[in-house]
Amino acid sequence: MDKPKRRVMVYGDGEKIIVPFDCVDDDGLLDCEDPRGQRFVLVDAKGLHATIEVDARAGYEYRPAWKKGSQYSGLVSVEGYTVEGLHSVGTVDIVDGRIGSVTYGNKRWIWRHDPHAQAVCSEEEFAVPGTTIVTRQGERNEEAFRSFPRWQAYFESQG
Repeated sequence: MDKPKRRVMVYGDGEKIIVPFDCVDDDGLLDCEDPRGQRFVLVDAKGLHATIEVDARAGYEYRPAWKKGSQYSGLVSVEGYTVEGLHSVGTVDIVDGRIGSVTYGNKRWIWRHDPHAQAVCSEEEFAVPGTTIVTRQGERNEEAFRSFPRWQAYFESQG
């Protein structure tokens, strides 16, 4: 029986979810000299896919410092955990030179001027005027998580 694994941390503007990811194929991410603006599809040992579209938040010198641990930031999706497509802001987390987890955020609200606001919010949420946008991103991701076919036997066993 496939069992989903994640760690949820709650913050004022939403949640941060860390999904352990035993990456067996990084699509060239770790060898890429400048991944900014590129999309990479990762595969873990159980065949789940995660996607990251790396953004430019780390500045000109992007390559992570392996010994300290590091991460690639951008829009992410994690099969079985998020809505399909790149609708969550997150990171691919590097530990000891390997991808060890993928982290994504479930926002309750987001600043309208955030460069990722249109990806995080539905069209209806984004259409409401104001400097902040209330979003149901967490509910949408939770629905995708709860309805993922590979987890159904596990959820049924939990009652």
